[in-house]
Amino acid sequence: MIVLINKATKLSDTFLKLPKEYIAKIKFGIETDTFDIEGKIISQKNIDGLNINDIDIVLDKFKGLVKQIPPMYSALKHNGKPLYKIARMGRSVERKPRDVKISEIEVKGFDGHILTIKICCSSGTYIRTLADDIGKALGTGAVLYGLKRSNIGGFCLEGSVKVKQISDIEKINTLIENKSIIISIEELLRNNPSIFIKTGEEKAIINGKRISPGMIDFKKTDTHGLDNLNKRSSQNFKSMLLIKDFTGSVIAVHCIIKKIKFDDTGSFEQEFTKSIVIF
Repeated sequence: MIVLINKATKLSDTFLKLPKEYIAKIKFGIETDTFDIEGKIISQKNIDGLNINDIDIVLDKFKGLVKQIPPMYSALKHNGKPLYKIARMGRSVERKPRDVKISEIEVKGFDGHILTIKICCSSGTYIRTLADDIGKALGTGAVLYGLKRSNIGGFCLEGSVKVKQISDIEKINTLIENKSIIISIEELLRNNPSIFIKTGEEKAIINGKRISPGMIDFKKTDTHGLDNLNKRSSQNFKSMLLIKDFTGSVIAVHCIIKKIKFDDTGSFEQEFTKSIVIF
């Protein structure tokens, strides 16, 4: 859904870790080796009597933090080999369960055989596994029948464009002028705090030098805004800050990796930011 270009490609890991929203269709009564409708059927069960009340009760059990075992047919690796290649050899290996967060499951429809739900979840959630787990919990078996990603980190499918709309340079230029479609890094992080660098220190930042107190223009830098940044164990948009020159032009994007006190030069002894993008 999201396409990154030029220097923004360095933010790909951050985008991949954003929470996601899906519209999923789950078909009851069968189980397959891939947990989806395209796999080999390994079990079929009668679903007479299955009703929405029973489904609602089971769905509630999958909300919040849950343990999920990744499917064999996935790109995760075991001893350097993708799991799906091992699965295609007719083998299975032990996979450790991992924590995922499902913040919302909303029923959109049920026709007696196929359930349509909206799922809001953390990155790393396998919807195929969720479908299989729901089927097992109901005792009916189930597979993923259809899946559409409708939102990732606030970027909605409704706001996207089709490939044919960017088939030539004129159409691309039109999209660039429409800032709601193509967003610059500066616009994406416009509400994040900034560190202003003194004149003459720009080249050092571009070359990857660690930020020290003597490089910062404290008259322009809002240190209170920096103090309010949450410490994050992984890169995400809330942990990023803009590095600007004296004119206010962005020269780099950094990620906070350590909280520091700006009135204590000793706290600068270790690196407190990590360079992500150099402009």
